[in-house]
Amino acid sequence: MEEQKIIRVKCPNCGVRLKIGVSPSADLSKGNLTCPTCKVKSPLAKFVQVVDKPPQDETEIIAGLHDTIGHLLDERTQKEYQLKEGSQLIGRMTYQTPPVADVPIMTDDRYFSRTQFYLRVMKGRDGRYHTYIKEASTKNPTCLNGRKLEKDDEEGVKHNDLISVGNTKLRFVGTSIDDKTVLSSLANKQK
Repeated sequence: MEEQKIIRVKCPNCGVRLKIGVSPSADLSKGNLTCPTCKVKSPLAKFVQVVDKPPQDETEIIAGLHDTIGHLLDERTQKEYQLKEGSQLIGRMTYQTPPVADVPIMTDDRYFSRTQFYLRVMKGRDGRYHTYIKEASTKNPTCLNGRKLEKDDEEGVKHNDLISVGNTKLRFVGTSIDDKTVLSSLANKQK
């Protein structure tokens, strides 16, 4: 794992100074960061890098920055498909036509439709990310942990759940760190 470097930035919304850990190869022009003080999510490029000596009450974010919220892991190929906040269509990638899905899955499985299912990732009132699955294909059934999804039902997906379509098995790997986890670990560290 790459060693993190610490940089200091200033929130473009409220002006609070933050200390964040990033990998040396991180592209600071990409990604988003939610300010723990004002709770506004802004592109990382808008955070002004601070070089002067920080005040003692500076907020410290010890987790690395991430623009994705969990991923799908193809159990056969071990390929990871990153997820983002919001609704995204998951489907089979074909080489004959442009991908229809937001997250195209590379598989030769003809029972996996180009528009198979939706995953909706949202931040709940509890501050944690929650993921929901909904069937999109009328042709090929999607199963969550061996149980077939109904067309209009939306079900919660938890870390390590298995999504299967035809011969393709995708393991949902939820993020282990969210804003609430990082902030509560900081509060415990300061006690």
